[in-house]
Amino acid sequence: MLGNGLFVGGPSNIVGNDVVELAAQYMAEHARFELWIGTHEPPLGFRQQFERGRASSEAMLAAYETWVEFETAYQASGRKVGRVRDERERLKAALRRATDALVRARIE
Repeated sequence: MLGNGLFVGGPSNIVGNDVVELAAQYMAEHARFELWIGTHEPPLGFRQQFERGRASSEAMLAAYETWVEFETAYQASGRKVGRVRDERERLKAALRRATDALVRARIE
């Protein structure tokens, strides 16, 4: 579900198109970050790459964990989307934080 292949398989009927859009924004920002790392002048050293990538990795891990919580709650609810609104909102917030972490890593 989450990672480089964030939302594959059309889960918008489960999480909603707004969540899919946030996941796509994360994926686009991740690609921008990787391009930036690879073309930075002067080239970033390993330590600089690590420092810049650490916060974004931690944010993505939090988003993944939030996805797992959402999916677990969704299954426990008998696959009733309306019963997992709070988990869905937490997922949206986690995806926003992950995307923001990537943006900050490029500008700091």
